[in-house]
Amino acid sequence: MPDDFRCSAASRVDEESMAGTAPTEAAFLLVEYAGSWARDAPSVLTEHVSVPAGVRPQLIRRHRARVNDRTTVFAAWRTERGFAVETTSLGGLSELADLDLEALAAGRSPGLTPYDDLLWLVCTNGRRDVCCAEIGRPVAAAVAGLWPEATWETTHLGGHRFAGTLLALPSGITLGRLDAESAVVGCRAVADGRHPLELSRGRAGMPTPVQAAELHLAAQPGPDLTFLDASDDGALTRVRFDRGSAVVRTQPGTSRRQSCADLTTKPAPVHTVTTLAGLPPGPSWPVIVQSMGLLRFRHRFVPYLRRRYGDTFTVKVIPRGRPLVLFTRPEHTREIFAADPEVFHAGKGNAILGPIMGEHSLLLQDGADHQRARKLLMPAFNGHALHGYQLVVSDLARAEVDRWHDGEEFRSLDRMNAITLEVILRVVFGVTDESRLAALRPRVRTIVNVSPALLAGAVWPWLLRFGPWRAQVTNRIELDRLIYAEIAERRAAADLGERTDVLSRLLAVGAEDGDALSDAELRDQLVTLLLAGHETTATALSWALYELGRSPELRERARAGGDAYLEAVMKESLRLHPVIAMVVRTVMKPASIAGIDLPVGTTVGPSILLNHADGEQFPDPDEFRPERFLGTSPATNTWIPFGGGVRRCIGAGFSLMEGVAVLREVLWSWDVDTVGVDEPKVRNITSVPRRGARIRVTLRAP
Repeated sequence: MPDDFRCSAASRVDEESMAGTAPTEAAFLLVEYAGSWARDAPSVLTEHVSVPAGVRPQLIRRHRARVNDRTTVFAAWRTERGFAVETTSLGGLSELADLDLEALAAGRSPGLTPYDDLLWLVCTNGRRDVCCAEIGRPVAAAVAGLWPEATWETTHLGGHRFAGTLLALPSGITLGRLDAESAVVGCRAVADGRHPLELSRGRAGMPTPVQAAELHLAAQPGPDLTFLDASDDGALTRVRFDRGSAVVRTQPGTSRRQSCADLTTKPAPVHTVTTLAGLPPGPSWPVIVQSMGLLRFRHRFVPYLRRRYGDTFTVKVIPRGRPLVLFTRPEHTREIFAADPEVFHAGKGNAILGPIMGEHSLLLQDGADHQRARKLLMPAFNGHALHGYQLVVSDLARAEVDRWHDGEEFRSLDRMNAITLEVILRVVFGVTDESRLAALRPRVRTIVNVSPALLAGAVWPWLLRFGPWRAQVTNRIELDRLIYAEIAERRAAADLGERTDVLSRLLAVGAEDGDALSDAELRDQLVTLLLAGHETTATALSWALYELGRSPELRERARAGGDAYLEAVMKESLRLHPVIAMVVRTVMKPASIAGIDLPVGTTVGPSILLNHADGEQFPDPDEFRPERFLGTSPATNTWIPFGGGVRRCIGAGFSLMEGVAVLREVLWSWDVDTVGVDEPKVRNITSVPRRGARIRVTLRAP
C-alpha cells in the first residue's frame, strides 16, 4: 500500500455505508486531558481508576488549549430518548477514583451536577489515525466557532474511515464524513431537534443493527422514533420502534484496509434493513399534492387510490407527511370502531378543528374527558328530548317553505341552510329575540364557511396574524362574545327550568352533583353542535330534494310512505352523497388493524366515501334507492355517516328527525323538479352539491 493511503478517502470511493457504525456503549466517561494523546489515549486513565465494562472512556480537550488547573469530567448514560449528562470539576486524575462509575455502568446517575447544554465531541486523535487529525481538526474549528463552550476534541470514536466524526450529546447522534461546512449543517440540525440522516452513522448507545434500523425507518416522514425492543437470531435482528418495525441482516462486507496506520485487511459488518409489516402502499407524490388531493378533490382522488392500491392504502398529509391509512372493508371498520379508545384517539385525529371548536369540544376530547362530556350532553338528544324539538323544527320549516313562489327556481342548498341555521339558533341555542338572531346569523355563516386553507391556521399558527385567517379570528371573538352573553343571561333566567332548548337543558345537567358544564365548555359544545349539525344536515336535505326531483314516482312513494319512508330517503341521501368523507383515529400506542402494524402517530380510519359505494354491500351503489332502509338495515359497519362505536355522533337522531320534518313540510305543499345535473364538491370539511342542487317548485293543488 502507498504511504499516502487515506482510509477515509478509500471508504468514500467504495461507497461504504456508515449506517450502524456509532459507538455501542451505553455510557461514556469523558475526562479532560490536555497532555499528548497516545494511540490508545484513554489508557492513561487506568492508572487512576478502574473503568467498568459498558462504560466507554474518552479523553477530551478544548480545540484551542487553555490553561486550567481543574479537570472537567462528563458522565453520560443512555436513556429512552438519548443520553443523560452530568458534569463535575476535579483537582486531578487521581480524584477519578471518587466517582461512582458502577452507577454509571448500571445506567444510573453517578451523583454529579446535571448538564443540560449541548456537547459536540469531535475525534482528532492523529496518533490513532491520521484522517482523524487531518479532517477532524478543521471540523472542530468550524464547530467551535459557533459553539465554543460546547465543543471538545476527543479520542477515538471508532470508524476513523468515516472521518471527520462527531458524537453529539445528549442525543447520541453520531455524524461521519464531515468537513467544516457539513459539520455546521449537521450540528445545527441536531441542535434544532432533527436527525441529519445523510450525515449520520447512527445513534450511540444502541446495538449496530438497531442503529441501522432507526436510520432506515427515520427516512419515512413522521414523528421521532422511540425504540421499543430488539430480538437477535444470529445474522437476523428484528427491531421494533413505536412507528415501525424492521428486520436487519448483518453480514461481513468486503475485506478492506480500515485504518491508515494498519496494513491488514478485514471485512466490516454490513447491515441490510427491510421494513417489516410496513404501512399499506400509497402514492409517492409530494405531501402537499397528496394533501390537496384528499382535501379538495377527494371524490376522484380516493376512488383512484383504491383502484391503484387496493382496499387499504396510505396517504401522506400535512404537516410533515404524517401517514393517514384509509380502510374500505366493513370488517376493518368494525375493528377500528371496536378498538380501545385509549389507543385510538378520535379527538386527536380531529385536532385541526381545535381553533374553531375549542379544546372542550366533544369531537376533540378523548378518554375520561370525552366520557364525561358525552354523559352530560346525551340527555339533550334522547328520544324524549327529540320529541319536544320536533314541533319547533316543523314550524320553522313551514315558515320557510311558505315563502316560496309557484314556479320558482333556486339552489336548494341555500334554502336548506337557512332552515337548519334557524333550527340551530332557536332549538339548540334557544335564541328567540330577533335582534340577537340578526347579530348571530352572519357570524355563524362565516364560521361555517371556513375553507381547508383557513384550517391551515391550526397547523401553522403564525398564519392567524394575516388576511383571511385574522378575519376568522376576529369573527370567532365576536361570535364568542354573543354566545357567552346568551349563556350568562340564560343562567340567570327565572324560567330556565321550563325551557326546552338544548342550551337550557345543558345548563341544567350536572348541577345537582356539582359537575355542571362551565361557560367555556358550553361555548365549545354549542359551536361543535353548530358546525356538526348545520351544513351537514342541510347538505343531506338538498341532495334528498335533488334525488326526489328526478323521479315523480319516488316523490309519490315518499308522500305515501310517511315518516318511515322519508327517513329512508334521508339515510339513502347520506349513503349516496356522503357529507363527511372519513372517520379518523390517531394511534397513541403501537397497535394493529387488519394485521397491519400501526406505529404511534399514524392516523387511521374508514373511508365513508368508499364504504358507501361498495357494490357488495349496496347493490347498484350509484342508484338512489330508499328501499334499502325500509324494513331492514344495512349490515353493521357499512352505513357510517355518523361514525360508530363509542364515538358515534350523539346528534344522529336529531339530524334524521330534522330531515324528516323538513321533507314532510316541503312535499306537503310543493312538487319538486330537479334543474340540471349536479355533482359533489368540497367546501371546508364537508362535501356539498357543486351547483347547490337546483330545483323548481310547483304549488300542489289543495
